[in-house]
Amino acid sequence: GRYLWGAGLAALMAAMQLHSNHVQMTYYSLVLVVALAVAFLVTAVREKRLSRWCKATAILIVAAVLAVAANLPNLYMTARYTPETIRGGHSELSQPAGDNATAGGLDKDYITAWSYGIDETLTLLVPNAKGGATLRPEGGGNKFLTLDEVKGADKALAEVTGDAQMRSALRGQLLNQLPQYFGDQPMTNGPVYVGAIIVALFLLGCIVVEGPIKWALLLSTIVSVLLAWGHNAMWLTDFLIDHMPMYNKFRSPSSALIIAEVAMPALALLGLRELISRPGRRVPLGGNKPRVGAVALATTGLTALVCLVIAVWPGVVGLWNSGDTDRQLLEMARETPEVAAAVEGVRASMVSADAWRSFFFLVVALVPMSLTVMGKLRGRYTVAALAVLTVCDLYSVCHRYVNEDSFVPASSQRQQFAMRPVDEQILADTASHYRVMDYQHFAEAMPSYYHKTVGGYHAAKLKRYNDLIEHQIAKGNMEVLNMLNAKYFILDDNTVQLNPDAYGNAWMVDSVAVVSGANAEMAALDSIDARHVAVTDTAFAALAAAARVATAGDTVRLTSYAPDRLTYRAHSAAGGVAVFSEVFFPWGWTATIDGKPADIARVNYVLRAMALPAGDHTVVMEFKPAEVKVTTNIATTAIIAIFLLLLAALNQSVWQSRRAWSVKS
Repeated sequence: GRYLWGAGLAALMAAMQLHSNHVQMTYYSLVLVVALAVAFLVTAVREKRLSRWCKATAILIVAAVLAVAANLPNLYMTARYTPETIRGGHSELSQPAGDNATAGGLDKDYITAWSYGIDETLTLLVPNAKGGATLRPEGGGNKFLTLDEVKGADKALAEVTGDAQMRSALRGQLLNQLPQYFGDQPMTNGPVYVGAIIVALFLLGCIVVEGPIKWALLLSTIVSVLLAWGHNAMWLTDFLIDHMPMYNKFRSPSSALIIAEVAMPALALLGLRELISRPGRRVPLGGNKPRVGAVALATTGLTALVCLVIAVWPGVVGLWNSGDTDRQLLEMARETPEVAAAVEGVRASMVSADAWRSFFFLVVALVPMSLTVMGKLRGRYTVAALAVLTVCDLYSVCHRYVNEDSFVPASSQRQQFAMRPVDEQILADTASHYRVMDYQHFAEAMPSYYHKTVGGYHAAKLKRYNDLIEHQIAKGNMEVLNMLNAKYFILDDNTVQLNPDAYGNAWMVDSVAVVSGANAEMAALDSIDARHVAVTDTAFAALAAAARVATAGDTVRLTSYAPDRLTYRAHSAAGGVAVFSEVFFPWGWTATIDGKPADIARVNYVLRAMALPAGDHTVVMEFKPAEVKVTTNIATTAIIAIFLLLLAALNQSVWQSRRAWSVKS
């Protein structure tokens, strides 16, 4: 009923979450929000307080609108940008028919690559049920975690063979090449672990908590797990991809477990509240009516029993996966049985050790819970004891994957971008703007620390440029690399090669060939002489009429460069078509010739082109979407409104406190 505080805090916190710029997490948050809203609706109907629910819901909708408005520049521009990327739909190139495609989104294989395994869900209770992590941030980079480093490796190998030389060979030639993680995902930085005690209390909450809130939290947890399974539950994933707005824009289904990581502790706390406040209350459960205290001990004991079974028989979790690495290991085991036995033994030791660990925490947790049931320990001390145990449990697991070695000074972090000999050689060229083709690190961000590169990494690449990578750059088409102004080729960290044929930042062409459709445009790049001919789609056919045979003195020179503003000085005897070695983008960019508006056309599938008149001219291209100013003004207004709400709530609280004090006096 404290509507001002509710509106202000909801708007502020939602705005902060959206500002963190992980829309997928906000999307998952809404699953829990909707579930709880429905639960509160059911409660309101039962208690005949529907008008209050409607009022509160309307206020929270306004808060949500303010939160979105406060982030409108980023959200709106991202929404506009998305259709041009690999996340916004398929390439305009004809694609082979198949079930992998989605309408206006990522391929299903890409969406579901990071799917949690069904048996991997046991990590909620036993963190190392699938080996933990592949990589750990360390020393400014990532440390590859191998089976050779597992504490129980020596003991596991001793059970495989008594031959010390064989053990040394298995460790040095096999285990130090294999990751500790052996789940369904390609790799991971750690498991999703909510805590053994939290799992036990969550089960308690599922039984003893009453009302719609329990069902909202329980169903949210179930939905979370099903979403996380991804390709392991394609019946659901297919449906959501086809029917849920935006779902086909997101990858990594395992991220959906964030819902469970909120819902499970919430229901666990509600269960704990029942235990400490009403341990003797009878709970309807089948034909029996056990007391809350008895149920608490039973759920904790049952959870401990599951851990005990896994600890004694770790193979029940599945020590092999369907990946290529495990298939190769099992093939090798036909000739050398020790290979499979060694891998299985070390994996089993990891699983067993963590299962014993979870078992220990649950057994210790039974002590304060039992004392509470017997009336010998006050509830506040039970809560404190379980809180300390849970913090120790979660901290020690988190410390495996993020610890003091993960944090380094900025100066140390820069060492991972230490200048290579090839970087020094290329940076000595300050005469012009150019691009670099790094063959060894093409798909990585690292080369861009020093250079404008042809490659790089982005999870939402422009789909047209991605097409060029897949169909031309990947096969080494030199004409395409020349038109991208790739002046230097990095062959390895010590070898750089000058490309004297790079076409520069812009040039005049003799003619423009018009083709119909993206496939024809891409095919033309297979044999094009991009220095003299440009190819364009029928949508820009008017450009062809402006083409003239270039003369030796025709030049287009880049005079100033910024990511959002490019200035050129052009000279041509008879005018014609200039091609600019900049990626074409369909909106936001404007061009002027001597201050007068001019059109930008698309040529060579990804580049920009313009018709230039004869003579000397200044060409300016600017990225200046009008929507930026409008959305920024809206965001500023929304942010002011949010803080005015909070100030109004604070003022109301102060006024009410003074009034209460005055009445009391």
